[in-house]
Amino acid sequence: MASIQRPSSDMDSLQRAYSCRALLPAEQQIIDALGLTIDEYWEFCRLADCKAKERGDQYALIPEIVATGEPLTTFQIVSLILGVVSTAASILLQPDLPTPEKAPPGIRTADVRGQTKFADLYSFDSVQDLAALGTIIPLIFAKRQKLLGDTEVVGGIRVKGLLLWSQLLSKGSHQELKMLTTLGLSALGATPDSAGLAIGDQLLRSYQEARYRAYFLDNDKDGGRINVSNSIANSGNLSTLEHSDVFEAFDEKFNEYRPLTCGTRTPSSQSVFGCHSPVSNGHPYFLPYEIVQIFDNEQSLREKRDKIRTLNPESNLRAYPARQGMEKINRANVTSGQVHVVEVGDILTYRGSAIRENPDLFPPHGLDDVNTATDSRLSAADAIISVGDLYLFGAALLKCIDRPATPYEASRGLDREYEFECIEPGSVYFQNADHNPLEKANNPFGQTLQRVDIATVTNNRVCDQTEIGIKSTVFKRIENFANVNSEPPLEILEDFEKDKQAFSLGRVSTFQTRYSFFELQYRKIEDPSTTAFTSISGGRFFGVKGDNPQPQYNTITISHPPGQYEFRLLPVPGSTINGLYLQPDLPVKQLCLLTGNPAEEARPHVISQDVNNFVVSFSGELVLLSENTVSNDEFYFKRVEAGAPVTGRVQKLSHTNMGVLPDAVRWELVESPKLERDAATGELITGVEIQVNDTSQIEARWEGRLLDNRLELNNAYQYDPTNFTTVSATQKFSPIESPDLEYEDAVLSAHYYIETNPNGTLKTAVYAGNDVTSQTQGPTLADDFSKIYRVKPGTERTEDPNQGTVIEQTELNRDLTQGAYYGVWVKRGTGESQAWWNNEIVTLTTEDNVVFTNNVAYVQGTNFEFSEINDANVYEIVRKVFIPDNTVRYFQPIQKVEVVEDKPAVYRYALGLYDFNFEEHQFVSGGGPANYTPLTTGPKAYQGNGSGLTVNASSFATGQWQWIVVNKGTGYEVGETVVFQFADGTTTDNLQITEIDVEFIQGKVRPPLNIRDGIADYPKFELEKTSHQDGPEHQVVFVNELVRLVDENLAQVETKYEDLSLLGLRVLAGKDWTSMGQLSAYIKEGIKVERLIDDDGVATTSLTASTNNFAEIAFNLLVSPRLGAGKRIPRDTIDRDAMTIAAKFCRANNFRFDGVIGDRTPIRQFIQDNAAFCLLDFSIVGGKFALIPSVPYNSQNFKIDPSADINKSVKALFTDGNMKDMQVNFLPTQERQVFKATVAYRQEKENGFSSQEVLQMRFKDGKGGSDNDPEEFIDLTSFCTNRGHAEQLAEHKLMLRKHSEHNISFKTTPSSALSIAPGDYIKVISNASHTTRFNNGSVDQFGGVTSTKKLFDGTYTVFFWKPGQTEVQEGDLRIEGGKTGDETFFGSIFTIKLTNEQKRIYKVTSLTIDDDGFVDVTGSFQKTYMVKVRDDVFEARLTTLRTNGEFEVLA
Repeated sequence: MASIQRPSSDMDSLQRAYSCRALLPAEQQIIDALGLTIDEYWEFCRLADCKAKERGDQYALIPEIVATGEPLTTFQIVSLILGVVSTAASILLQPDLPTPEKAPPGIRTADVRGQTKFADLYSFDSVQDLAALGTIIPLIFAKRQKLLGDTEVVGGIRVKGLLLWSQLLSKGSHQELKMLTTLGLSALGATPDSAGLAIGDQLLRSYQEARYRAYFLDNDKDGGRINVSNSIANSGNLSTLEHSDVFEAFDEKFNEYRPLTCGTRTPSSQSVFGCHSPVSNGHPYFLPYEIVQIFDNEQSLREKRDKIRTLNPESNLRAYPARQGMEKINRANVTSGQVHVVEVGDILTYRGSAIRENPDLFPPHGLDDVNTATDSRLSAADAIISVGDLYLFGAALLKCIDRPATPYEASRGLDREYEFECIEPGSVYFQNADHNPLEKANNPFGQTLQRVDIATVTNNRVCDQTEIGIKSTVFKRIENFANVNSEPPLEILEDFEKDKQAFSLGRVSTFQTRYSFFELQYRKIEDPSTTAFTSISGGRFFGVKGDNPQPQYNTITISHPPGQYEFRLLPVPGSTINGLYLQPDLPVKQLCLLTGNPAEEARPHVISQDVNNFVVSFSGELVLLSENTVSNDEFYFKRVEAGAPVTGRVQKLSHTNMGVLPDAVRWELVESPKLERDAATGELITGVEIQVNDTSQIEARWEGRLLDNRLELNNAYQYDPTNFTTVSATQKFSPIESPDLEYEDAVLSAHYYIETNPNGTLKTAVYAGNDVTSQTQGPTLADDFSKIYRVKPGTERTEDPNQGTVIEQTELNRDLTQGAYYGVWVKRGTGESQAWWNNEIVTLTTEDNVVFTNNVAYVQGTNFEFSEINDANVYEIVRKVFIPDNTVRYFQPIQKVEVVEDKPAVYRYALGLYDFNFEEHQFVSGGGPANYTPLTTGPKAYQGNGSGLTVNASSFATGQWQWIVVNKGTGYEVGETVVFQFADGTTTDNLQITEIDVEFIQGKVRPPLNIRDGIADYPKFELEKTSHQDGPEHQVVFVNELVRLVDENLAQVETKYEDLSLLGLRVLAGKDWTSMGQLSAYIKEGIKVERLIDDDGVATTSLTASTNNFAEIAFNLLVSPRLGAGKRIPRDTIDRDAMTIAAKFCRANNFRFDGVIGDRTPIRQFIQDNAAFCLLDFSIVGGKFALIPSVPYNSQNFKIDPSADINKSVKALFTDGNMKDMQVNFLPTQERQVFKATVAYRQEKENGFSSQEVLQMRFKDGKGGSDNDPEEFIDLTSFCTNRGHAEQLAEHKLMLRKHSEHNISFKTTPSSALSIAPGDYIKVISNASHTTRFNNGSVDQFGGVTSTKKLFDGTYTVFFWKPGQTEVQEGDLRIEGGKTGDETFFGSIFTIKLTNEQKRIYKVTSLTIDDDGFVDVTGSFQKTYMVKVRDDVFEARLTTLRTNGEFEVLA
């Protein structure tokens, strides 16, 4: 399109059609196709324009008028004006000329356009997985509340549920998901708010309330199950269930709801199935149907009609050869147009023919369009057939093994062959690609080649019941097809042609009904010997019926013995259904039609209960198919006179009253409504019956009297139209043929009889010589409407006493297509023989020595025919039946019947008697009941062609009238206005006819244009589009696997979900809910535990409630047998007092822990790792576990006290007298490097989703920090919801890094360590020599001294060492001016020996006992600073708590 020339700004002459205007898209395509330049194209346009202006011979006598380009003279202008005037005058004066007769305006029947927009329907494409066995059940610790001393509310946590139970249910037009989760172990402190429920990242409250409902239950150790009363307030109002236990499932085996365990999943592979992408197998091509009228015997119109329909006006359509078909099989010759059985391994050949129709036929129209359509069909088939793909051909499953290497090109004019290998056997229909369709052609509902996708469902676990959810999209559509419903009879069309009345059919665009079918099969996984699938659908097929592109949702349930099975959903073509369900001479079979009836509304049908204890049921109904049910109405010739107004009898008027009826004027109830029927006959005595399928058919009776529906019903006799019962239709047999009784004729085919036993029960039934016993109604049994034969009513039994009689019957038939085989085949030359009777091989006896077996013998006859195929003589066969002495046989005439409706389905209503007090309520003068007809004169006269309409009207007040139609008249149209003038002069306003009984113009019966199209695999017309043309119509969308829990005695066990908090949900699929993430809830109060303090900080021993205090959490993890190690750790080994102090410390400093413990972690490790985040130390004091604040705190309010004198907290003093082997370990440089702290914490939004917030902090530039400090990330999001908590932790960690330089370790006696514990402060005073890395240095080869800190001139006692030496030496190093002259130290590294007394504070980190009985003590250095509080009184305070002015907060 970019190459299309745009209009220029130049003014092109309007006289030149070839001027360079903007090119049309089609013109650009012409230029591109021929390789022209744009200038060449414009030159062509100019020349063509000039050529078009050349004058033909027919204009020789007409002067040519040309524009000279010269201006007109005055004389010329005057002459022109006079010429115009004189011409006008001459026209007015000349006589009238005869005008040709005009044809009447064309008639076109109505267009029909069906619904095109449908509501979007949705299903779940994924669901949450069940929790795996062994999954840790989480512990939820949370409490949403205000911070101490603040108004800010913090805390709470969103928790994802672990899925315990799930089930998807098909609801016809949608799906429902039921899911049961546990939020965690033990009971929560409060029910989650409905506003805080979510699926994935979407809150449920944003969903439509009518589409979900949530439930919650806290279970104690005794457990329990969620029922309908556990619905969370304001959590949706999805309709309630018919059973109280929400998470029960229907058990098909026991036909009731039971507490089965259930898990659902959505298959991700081999889930779609269906026959699709069909290609023609001898299916003729038809042009679109239309009416072709022939005026004045015009030959071109005759040719057109013959091309489309043949010249016979009654003919529907002309068929053109398919040029495609399955023609050959490798092991045998096949006959075109015949059905054959193919076996596994057979090779079949499909051919696309290069032959085309003669394009010059039917001039001037030709057949190029037919050939183009054939090419298109062959091209489509070529694209569909691929090597390795699976195809259904009739009932056989094939795989393509070879095809032409290049794509199809019509221009090559070559045949194309495709080879297929049979992998599952079946009967197939072969058709020569070039077979003349006028002789024999495949029907659209006949066998064709089409792709197939097969779905398999495999159990993931051993289960007792499998539910397979299926999504189906099944429909047909015709687009701009001729409205053949409106085609008038032939006689009318012929009249139109005579009158030259143009007539055409309107167009129909609408969705139509289509059926799609499949079969259910299974095999057991655990049985390696089982490879073949077995059908478990009870000999029936499943079908889905659809008439629009909306998906349908259905469920098939299989109750089976415990185990793992593989189920296969095998598509079945429509041709198979046609052969098994729609042949009149076959036994009647019912189809399992999936209709999506939800289980709560109608119990599924059970269709199979085989010997292996398989019970199969489905959501739908068992139906009988007929040609009418599988043929769409739009293809029938209904013979209404189209184009003319549709008229009929008036059924309804737009209104039946006017004015205001006085309040007191009404019918009064006299006798309460009642419904009575005759117990014997079922006839209605009192009540109203309205036919379900034709609500215009109403029968109303009162005590046996038939009421006048127009005058009495809803007046003196009234019923409540909302209160009714539905009565199903009843059926009866209707005779088709009633042949005379015949059982003795020697010709078997002349036999028609029913033989009964002496007690009257059915023994044998024979019709036209065929045994039809299985299809015959038993004379003594209740009517079985699946039968098609019965004893002719009103006939008596004929008794036939026999005295050793032998009955002979002679038959010969060697052509199976003409019936069953009868005869004796004797091979010429060899004399080999084989005897057949009614398609069964029988044993012959001789005429001389007849031997009866079960009173029957067979003898070879004398007459014969020669069979070339078998090279054999086929002789007559004689069947001899011996009737023993004194045997009486009982015969009655047989009758062939069909099932018809006896009584239609009806709605039944109780009828009440009412009375109108005419004495009290008088008609106004002249307002008594009287008949009126529409005005026919005056300005309000009726203008139409109808006649006979009459109403009966009456009035109770001035200007008030009511009326009913008492004569419907005839010839009226919908929309016409009628006016009635009543006795007081009042006339009706805007009274229109709104409904009529249409009067049809009857024509000859004509076969439908497209029968059985609803099951056709290959559409007959190009204007038909089906849902299976582009892909499979079905998909397995869920699999529910249900398990019956039983004890050792096989008794049902109910799952109680002990000690779990349960959250359940029922939700319907919708636009916003197709992918189901995890169900979650916002928890404001976590599990209830034993509290150490109440919410006011007061110690308690009796409170059980939710908490987010880490000390209380740790305490419960240690003492609770449910939540932690209480079964292994005695309660008296926990220091409750210390834990209580720690709890008060956390509360006072707003240290909160709102988190979930969901991983398998040692309890001691968990407590130790997380205690530090609340500035607590986990230690063992006096053999008891305890949490101790790691920083000084105020003993009154338990807040951190930076001003505390650390000396007052020292628990012990260690000197050189009570310790030995002291070692100083300095921290590595990287552990002392100051850094920039980035801390992440959780910002909670009540009932919403938390966000991760980040704060960044470093030392100020003047305090040792800089922008270049390395960044370290601290993640507190798993528990911290308080920014203040995060800031305190960041400050503390930064100060520890800056001021922690070394640790010490030493040994001491047990008595000296008796009073200390980890976390205590100790003072260490030592005169022992030791070193510090801050006093290290080196001496170079020339005596130059380098040290970590400046050394002034003087002598220093040092330890020194030179590379290569094995020991450290001690010596006195003399330094002057930064150098030493003592060569002993040249090239050495040294450290200054410290011998002065050191006094330092340490915090004990561990205490252990060594093998010698000494206590090993380790401690971390606590840097302090001195503060003068009064004269000569100093206090030591921890430098790590001196945070004021130290930090810069960056974020």
